[in-house]
Amino acid sequence: MNRIAEASNNETLNEPKRVQPATQTHFMPAAPASKVIKANEVKTMIFSEQIELESDGHFNVICITEKIKAILKKTGILNGQAMVFYQHTTGSVVIGEFEAGIVADLKDMFERIAPMNYAYKHHMRGVDINGHAHCRAAIMPVQVTIPVVNGKLGLGGYQDILIIDDQIGEEPRYIIVQIWGESG
Repeated sequence: MNRIAEASNNETLNEPKRVQPATQTHFMPAAPASKVIKANEVKTMIFSEQIELESDGHFNVICITEKIKAILKKTGILNGQAMVFYQHTTGSVVIGEFEAGIVADLKDMFERIAPMNYAYKHHMRGVDINGHAHCRAAIMPVQVTIPVVNGKLGLGGYQDILIIDDQIGEEPRYIIVQIWGESG
């Protein structure tokens, strides 16, 4: 007997209560109202740039916040979004605090989840021995998006844009930065 038939004989099934999520709205300060921008003065732009990083690999964490700020500044975009995309399968890009203790804790955590010295099926191909890096990258983002408000990245006080490179060798790494929005 299925659950509905059983319930009709013994009890009343009630629809599950739908709970509305609590919402809080936080507004960033608006641009100064000293200049009124006419509709024909606002330009929507998309700007793309690839950056190259030198990395030693082996869970190397690289802070690229200042590089992204410099790219944003040269675009002239005031309000929009900045997207940072890591072009590899053995690492990721995350928003986090760039502090030595946190970096060490992350490394320890990933060593427990996907240890370097494990018999990964990937290694059986004989191409390389970076199975841990692929498994770790599969649970981390390869792309983050940050709001751009009044020409600045909308990062919190302790937030940085971090590249986690878990490849086993020293090689250049590539990141695509795409910033889109309105300039005035």
